[in-house]
Amino acid sequence: MTKFTVRQRRVLVLGFIIVAALITVGVTGWNFFKYRLIKHKVSSLLYKNSNGLYTVEYDSLQVDEVAGDLSITHLRLIPDTAKYRQLHEDQQPAPSLLVELSIPPAAYFGH
Repeated sequence: MTKFTVRQRRVLVLGFIIVAALITVGVTGWNFFKYRLIKHKVSSLLYKNSNGLYTVEYDSLQVDEVAGDLSITHLRLIPDTAKYRQLHEDQQPAPSLLVELSIPPAAYFGH
C-alpha cells in the first residue's frame, strides 16, 4: 500500500472536493437553466413557424433527459386573433381557421 505524506493527502482531498463541487455546480446549473432554455426554444420556434399566430403556455414542465421522460401540465396553444384579423385585412396568406388547444396533464416516457 502506498503511503501518502500529509501534503499529498491534503492535495488529494482538496482535489476531490473541487471535483465534487464542480460536478454539483454543473448539475445544479443545468437543471436550473434547461427549463428556461426549453421554454424559450419551444416558444420561439412555435411563434416563428406559425408566423406569430400562436403562442404556447404551460403550468409546469419536468424533463428527465437521461430516461427520456417528459411531464407537462396544462399545455395550451393560444392563437393570436388580432394577428389573424390583420392578415385577413392586409390580404396576406392566412390559415382558414385558428385552433385553441388545451391539453390536460400528460406524461411521455421514452423507455
